[in-house]
Amino acid sequence: MKTAVVTFHAAYNYGAVLQAYSLQKALEEAGFEPQMVDYWPETREAASKSMMSPLKGLKGLVINLLTLINYSNIRERRRRFDDFRRWAWKKSELRYQSNEHLLELLPNAELFITGSDQVWNPSSGIDPAYFLEFAVQSGRATASYAASIGVPDVQGDDARAMAPLIAAIERISVREHRAAEIVRNLTGRDAQVVVDPVFLQTAEQWNTLVKDPGITGDYLLVYAVRRRRYMEDIIRQIKQRYGLKVVLIPGTNPAARGFISADRVVWDAGPADFVSLFAHAKAVCTNSFHGTAFSIIYNKPFVSVSHTKGDSRVTSILERLDQRWRQLKEGDDLPEQFLSDFDCTSILDYHTRESFSFLNSLKKR
Repeated sequence: MKTAVVTFHAAYNYGAVLQAYSLQKALEEAGFEPQMVDYWPETREAASKSMMSPLKGLKGLVINLLTLINYSNIRERRRRFDDFRRWAWKKSELRYQSNEHLLELLPNAELFITGSDQVWNPSSGIDPAYFLEFAVQSGRATASYAASIGVPDVQGDDARAMAPLIAAIERISVREHRAAEIVRNLTGRDAQVVVDPVFLQTAEQWNTLVKDPGITGDYLLVYAVRRRRYMEDIIRQIKQRYGLKVVLIPGTNPAARGFISADRVVWDAGPADFVSLFAHAKAVCTNSFHGTAFSIIYNKPFVSVSHTKGDSRVTSILERLDQRWRQLKEGDDLPEQFLSDFDCTSILDYHTRESFSFLNSLKKR
């Protein structure tokens, strides 16, 4: 079955690119003929080009100075992202920029899937293309896979806009239990909770991307999408207690979101380098959902430090794996058992099989 996927892939963001890659691989494994819809909304395309911080004053000046010093490495990282997108998945011949453009020149597919990532987060703007409104109008089969809303609640104008868009989708699955509750509140429909696409590949399958990161000795890998002082406190505790060197992957746009000091900063890591650094790490400290996800995939001791008041994405997956204690908030100390071995493979396999069952059910319409 020819299947078109609409998701966030038009970003220099590790999670966005790797979840899209893994979803395509999973669809192929399930017997679909997938292609990524090359959807680059004008707003997202413009935002993805910026490398300089919008912050004013001394803080903005210091961050932009760091960016300029590492400008060539950051450009190299973006080149590696672009190369990965070129070879890692099949995509539509046309590049689309709006829901109307998609409706006018509909991609050739029998089934359209939206997801994963925060495609339904209203704080990013409600784009009907990520709700497959163009495919619904064209009478094509539609489904969401692991769509994430990313906020604890949806009300007011956002609720009124999103409710009919979600209700029109034939088969609905989401990534978090809270998202399922929101869908039920908005539409009266039940949504199946499935795992993020990165979990649809095993560590062995991800290892096809892995190479030697060129780092000697054991290291604590830090992946921070935003700088938080209490996260830096946890990193210092880990370094002092276990003597691990700190290797940092800066976030998607370190100039805009702040910078954490480390023994080594890998400014130029592309998507495959990102996976490689997780595969070889001794332990991980992150405030990213996908940083948490790859720690789980590779059974790495980790802590996930909340960078907002609540992160239902991380909470949902850790509760399912009985690892909630690894999610820290401001004021928490490093757990004594931080570096203890753990293996979530069997529990994760169960949830992965359930998620593949959802994908396989999409063949029946």
